[in-house]
Amino acid sequence: MYFNGTDRPLIRTWIASGLTPGLIYRFKVSALVFNGEGQLSNEFLTYSCVIPSQMKGPERITSTATTMTLRWKAPEQDGGCTITGYAVYRNDVQGGTSWTEVNTPMDSNVRDKPTLLNMIVTSFPVGAAGKEFLFKVVAFNEMG
Repeated sequence: MYFNGTDRPLIRTWIASGLTPGLIYRFKVSALVFNGEGQLSNEFLTYSCVIPSQMKGPERITSTATTMTLRWKAPEQDGGCTITGYAVYRNDVQGGTSWTEVNTPMDSNVRDKPTLLNMIVTSFPVGAAGKEFLFKVVAFNEMG
């Protein structure tokens, strides 16, 4: 791919289109000045990905008074790049509209485990016994 910014000195960004998900693309940049083209920049490597498909809800495997074991299946579509991990969120069904990541935000025990398909949820709000909760799982790939 090539973008020629001649006569457009204020252009500092460019959107590459028509990329194939899952492929690695290499980019270099140079400046065009009155005396010609400048030296090429170092190479920038990036994947062409889209976010993974939405996942089906997880299922409860077991639970105790203070924990719940959830299991899920990987998304049907990985967005063209390898899954790098997951995040599990909880919502209080009694009027809550916000989702809270469990067990901690950016939990490396979940976020950095691409083959993880279950987890034990241990963080519930005070007085959670007997309440209902919704859970959802989000997959991440190299796109983020």
